[in-house]
Amino acid sequence: MLGEIYMVYRLLREMLRRVTGIPPGSSLLATLFAFGVLVNALRRIVAPVLKARRPSRPSSTGIMFALAVPTAALRRITGLGAPDALAVTTTVGVGMVMPTIHAAVASLRATMAAIAAAGRLAIGRPAAG
Repeated sequence: MLGEIYMVYRLLREMLRRVTGIPPGSSLLATLFAFGVLVNALRRIVAPVLKARRPSRPSSTGIMFALAVPTAALRRITGLGAPDALAVTTTVGVGMVMPTIHAAVASLRATMAAIAAAGRLAIGRPAAG
């Protein structure tokens, strides 16, 4: 077992030295430092690519479904009564309506901004910014 650990250590050390370009006589600490600098430089290059693939935050609708649907399914599977059937139905219903509410609020804000811009244009006052 100790031989295997030693071989993994030597292999890792050799791999780090070849990747970083550190001479063979340097310490492991210097090799790890050079590897950290190399990874930090690569992070700046790779970060924009990975940022585009980052998952979005869960929506309120998704959270409501994630809570209500498994609860209802577990109640059905276990054979328990459904005293919370109204709560589950309401939660699913609100979850389905939430995107419409968000769109209506965004539309209302855009309309209010357009009215404010038209008012500023009418009185000849430039937009703040």
